Amino acid sequence: MGSQLLQQLRARQSKPTPSAEDEGRALLAAHSSEEACWVLLELDGKLRVLDVTAYLGHHPGGAKIIHRLAGTDITRPFTDVYKHSSAAYLKCRDYEIAADISDVQKLRLAATAAAAYRARIRSLAQCLDDSD
Repeated sequence: MGSQLLQQLRARQSKPTPSAEDEGRALLAAHSSEEACWVLLELDGKLRVLDVTAYLGHHPGGAKIIHRLAGTDITRPFTDVYKHSSAAYLKCRDYEIAADISDVQKLRLAATAAAAYRARIRSLAQCLDDSD
């Protein structure tokens, strides 16, 4: 019986456990729609997660570019390809939901809030459809 327990413990230890950053990236990738649009951006040396859902309709370049990059690291396009202004960098802070991609606790809370928001939006859409 003792050797069986030891084998089970070894089996558990041999399975790689996802790092906090891996889990954070999975949560980021899961939020890549109009209803929940997250991006990753390196600011001040940290990979920060931004929920830009509310910004989609306000982006000067249009929502389409953000949709294409939703759920991913936008650092290179943001800094090298599109050359955003200092004001744009400051504006990013308004949408920050986690100061680090590894802050899984904050990301889980934000994911829960995003799910509740999506449910409200869908419920509202259903009510509007029913009233037609």
